Amino acid sequence: MELLLPVKLFLFVLLLACSAFFSGSETALFSLNRHQLEQMELSGHPRIQLIRRLLNDPRLLIVAVLVGNELVNVSASVISASIVLSHFGSEDVFWVNLLIMLPVLLIVGEVTPKTVAVKNNMAFATVISRPLSLIISFMSPVLRLVRGVADRLTTLLVGDHYRKGREVTEDMVRTLAHQATEEGDLGGLEREFINNIFDFGNQTVEEVQTPRARIFSLSLNTPLPELLKALQEAPFTRIPVYRGTDRDAIVGVIHLRDILNPDFDGSQLTAAGLEKLTRPPLFVPETKPLLDLFHLFRQRKLSFALALDEFGSITGLVTMEDLLRSIFGQLGPDPVIHRPTDPLLGRGGVVKLDGALPVSHFNQRAGAELPLDVAETLGGLLLHRFGELPSVGRSLTLDKWRFTVVELVGNRIQTVACVLDSRAGGGGGPPGKLPPGVSVGEKPVDALSAGELPGEMAVGHAEEVLARQAGEDLAGNWGDDLSEAGESTGTVTVAGDEVEGEATGDSAVAGNVAGGVSPVEGGQLAASIQDSCPQGSPEAGVSEGLKGEPGRRRRLPPKEGS
Repeated sequence: MELLLPVKLFLFVLLLACSAFFSGSETALFSLNRHQLEQMELSGHPRIQLIRRLLNDPRLLIVAVLVGNELVNVSASVISASIVLSHFGSEDVFWVNLLIMLPVLLIVGEVTPKTVAVKNNMAFATVISRPLSLIISFMSPVLRLVRGVADRLTTLLVGDHYRKGREVTEDMVRTLAHQATEEGDLGGLEREFINNIFDFGNQTVEEVQTPRARIFSLSLNTPLPELLKALQEAPFTRIPVYRGTDRDAIVGVIHLRDILNPDFDGSQLTAAGLEKLTRPPLFVPETKPLLDLFHLFRQRKLSFALALDEFGSITGLVTMEDLLRSIFGQLGPDPVIHRPTDPLLGRGGVVKLDGALPVSHFNQRAGAELPLDVAETLGGLLLHRFGELPSVGRSLTLDKWRFTVVELVGNRIQTVACVLDSRAGGGGGPPGKLPPGVSVGEKPVDALSAGELPGEMAVGHAEEVLARQAGEDLAGNWGDDLSEAGESTGTVTVAGDEVEGEATGDSAVAGNVAGGVSPVEGGQLAASIQDSCPQGSPEAGVSEGLKGEPGRRRRLPPKEGS
């Protein structure tokens, strides 16, 4: 009996060590992250392949750890009960196990090894990987039996739903992409691509189509020479054609490559022959999911379709490029935003925008919060807010952005000028307002108030400036001529000179402002022009006359007879 006690104690300690082994193994292996595994692989760690093999089948690994842990814990409990029974009697077995053996098993076999393993998971995994792999190989039949029984029992209790937990869901991928971006493993653009791919399945043709008003199409009734010229100069490769004047009566699509083919002889072509070059268009409902349209394009080897509403009217056009753009963003130069071609654009924060620009795109690019439930396009939103078809030059402020109508095509707002308005007053403005921040030359100026020229003028050239002065409109192009009518007064500051004056009758301000404002005959204002000044005496491009000295204010004499 005395000899059995040391053996029992040895077995109990050995089982405690095995319990610590299985508990620590579980924690160490499952706490290894991708960075640590890559680090071990790059450093040529001798056990990395073994560790990866264990982690490749996590269900088998967890079953092995749990089975091994339960076996040694139960065995340790049996031996501890035997030791207590042989020395204390049956009456004290329960209390001794509860108060002594259970805390020892919990602390030594569970808590301590898990704590050590999570803090030193790479070292712990290195030590336990080979013996654990041997144990799994040895116990493989038992483990597979336990795993099969557990799967059957789980299926009987909850059905096959538990298997869905193994599937990678959309939310899981989005979450992983978000975490990878925060950790620096994934760029913001890649994360956006991932999100766009999932959004792609929820979008419809209506959300990405080119609106009907912006579809470039041609009538087959157009004289043949004009039609061929328009086709060859068109900025698109596929052009819908229709008969008569009904743009909804599209009979086909002409591919530009058929016209530009070296073998194509336009001089021998007739109207009937041109119609034979058309290909039948693909009509799809505007409610069709983009993913379905993508598969349809691939199936029929097409890349162009016309969208229809429930009444059979054409609502827009969609191409394969539109589908790809919804995932990867703009694939080339953006046709919606006009590129700056003169100093007015891009200076002072002013940008020209196409009225067909989707409001959602503007919000995304500008960080704005324009309403999305009123209209799809920027032009439609402005039309709604104006409450009527605005005239060119009319402006309003929305969400700290000042929009000015620059161009109308028919009853549609074609182009608007946009600038950040720090005052953010909101509401419609009167016609003739210059957007805040518009740059006349190099320096931004605020909107002209009645009777005042800009507080500062600088050397420069600006186009399409509309101003309000003395109750009359000032309109025209700087660089051409800017005419005023009626009587106006105001103050002009040029290079430190302030000149007050008034002009009556017809007068002109032309050319580039070059540093001085001078009175000329008839009370006209003239500003350093390149060719001539009406009724003035220009010399080397600078008109002569009284010019305000720096820091002095002079009043121009009124025109005789005024």
